[in-house]
Amino acid sequence: MFPDVLKGFLFLAFVFIPLERGFSLHEQLTFRRGWTTDTLYFVVGNFIGKAAGVAIPAVLALSFLNRLTGFGWQTAISSQPIIFQLIEVIFVADLGYYLAHRMLHAVPFLWRFHAIHHSVKYMDWLSTVRVHPVEQVFTKIFQLIPIFCLGFSLKMLGLYAIFSSAIAFFIHSNLCFNFGILNWIIVTPQLHHWHHVKEEGILTQNFAAQCPLVDLLFGTFYLPENKIPARYGVTELIPGGYLGQLFYPFQFKRKRTMKFFQSPLFYQLRPFLIGVGISVLGIGSLTLGAIAHRMDLPTFVSSWTVPKVTATELQQGHLKNVILVDVRTPKEYAEDRISGSVLVPLSEIETGLGVKKITKLAQASSQSEPTIVLYCAAGARSVKAYRRLEQTGLKFVSLAGGINAWREIVSPSQDAISAS
Repeated sequence: MFPDVLKGFLFLAFVFIPLERGFSLHEQLTFRRGWTTDTLYFVVGNFIGKAAGVAIPAVLALSFLNRLTGFGWQTAISSQPIIFQLIEVIFVADLGYYLAHRMLHAVPFLWRFHAIHHSVKYMDWLSTVRVHPVEQVFTKIFQLIPIFCLGFSLKMLGLYAIFSSAIAFFIHSNLCFNFGILNWIIVTPQLHHWHHVKEEGILTQNFAAQCPLVDLLFGTFYLPENKIPARYGVTELIPGGYLGQLFYPFQFKRKRTMKFFQSPLFYQLRPFLIGVGISVLGIGSLTLGAIAHRMDLPTFVSSWTVPKVTATELQQGHLKNVILVDVRTPKEYAEDRISGSVLVPLSEIETGLGVKKITKLAQASSQSEPTIVLYCAAGARSVKAYRRLEQTGLKFVSLAGGINAWREIVSPSQDAISAS
């Protein structure tokens, strides 16, 4: 993964450094103060961005729970032409980001994280990445939950990720162009630089990251004529190094914190904060449950409605007319398997080839209405296989705990054919 990060960094540097040298808004060094810190943010932020901390698991879990309800409009949304979906995704995600961004400015505790991003004194393409990991996760949740819940496809999420990354570097770049009418269509450096300006009152303008329409709707659009920002930064004293900035938000000032808790704003936000707290606890509990079951969060949630059989029940013959299907890889199957099982890897099931194999297997069986027991190592892949196969009309169950649970009560010498 690191080589990909390096390639991305070099590509962006190759694109933006010549542009900023030739068309700079402010005269400044390419390797300006804080350049090494922001480079470290680029590397760390890429890893967090890929996994999005707890955000992506949370989004996927909420998405799956929502999809269980089977709303028809989700299908309608996902079946639209790609260009319409992209426009809608940009607006919906930026609306979520706008809400998160306003909170980052309004709530003192959250501002301490966001102040790291605003501590940049020299705006350029690399200043984009100076974002505290907590803020990165926080904003991702607000951006991505609506996209998933509305039914936009993963392909569309991929397109949006490319667009949002590109425009993020663009709007922070040190470019002097007058973007004219484009300022009213997408966010530009000409707009976003005013959000970073170190001037009383202007910091509360231009919260949108991609769609100026959102700022126009909420009355926070700001674009003065024939004027450019003079200074950037914050009034707070922010540490210069990465580790100092990482721990800065957790260094509380008691008086300021207590003042917030006694303010009218806190009482207005209290129901929302309670809801967020409950959600975090719920998601945390789900995550721990998923880890305990060796599953990712969406699969763990999905497993709740998958019919299962325990290893003990299977051994004691609680199921009749059983066909065992191993959905692991050929290598795993060769190393150890439940005696009498048939290998149909999950990868084949997902492509449709495995579905045909299992259907033919059931049809060729001499048993009437066989129960097909799907198993893998610990249960995650058998759940995924079940979801892909449940529409066939055959009777499937998943072996709870997979072959690992089976091996706890049945030794290889009694059952499986071990590889020599």
